[in-house]
Amino acid sequence: MSVRDRVLDIGCGTGLTTRVAARRAHRGRAVGVDLSAPMLDRARRAAAAESIGNVLFEQTDAQVHPFPPRAFDVAISQAGVVFFGDPVAAFANIARALRPGARLAFVCHREPAAEVRAIFAALAAHVPVPGMREQATGVADFADPEHIRAVLTAAGFERMAVTGIEVPSVVGRNSAEAADFLLAGQLGPMTRNAAPHAVDDARQAVISVLLACESEGIVRLPARGWLVTARTSA
Repeated sequence: MSVRDRVLDIGCGTGLTTRVAARRAHRGRAVGVDLSAPMLDRARRAAAAESIGNVLFEQTDAQVHPFPPRAFDVAISQAGVVFFGDPVAAFANIARALRPGARLAFVCHREPAAEVRAIFAALAAHVPVPGMREQATGVADFADPEHIRAVLTAAGFERMAVTGIEVPSVVGRNSAEAADFLLAGQLGPMTRNAAPHAVDDARQAVISVLLACESEGIVRLPARGWLVTARTSA
């Protein structure tokens, strides 16, 4: 990313990546778009507190928003592109907002690590757990690198690269704390309608799995994803 780049951040949430991009492109600008007004409010407050003046946040749907054509040099996203209803049409819309030869880079989830699969299996022994595809079709589809390449090709991108990444994610100081954190967040929807005794049993099963991930006062889980890069046609 150059200092003069015009950057589009898709599904920017609270704007962390947008603000990082704005600092890097300090002679350009960064525009973050998201559907969530509360998240964008937080993003604007954070940018003001950090005195970042070359950043703008807009509440809009990147799938269909009429961006000015060829207005951006770079488009980025941190897992914000996997829920598009029509990914080919959405990426084609983004491509129109990019200049010829512009860069696209995003991170998305891939198939979970063995430790994460073990947590889901422990949970499923006590409460109904829908399959990944039933939970989020887009996430499951984008776990397949060939699907990613096909979507981007159809949308007009070229020179794709899909690189696997894995980073440790800290989820608690001990297995009980980590289980409570996961059950209050990512796993919460799966236990919401379960009987209290089933939730208790599921919690104990998750704790048992997390014990193997606990070391030196920290519970770590591997977070796996794809780093995807591509370019518009020159």
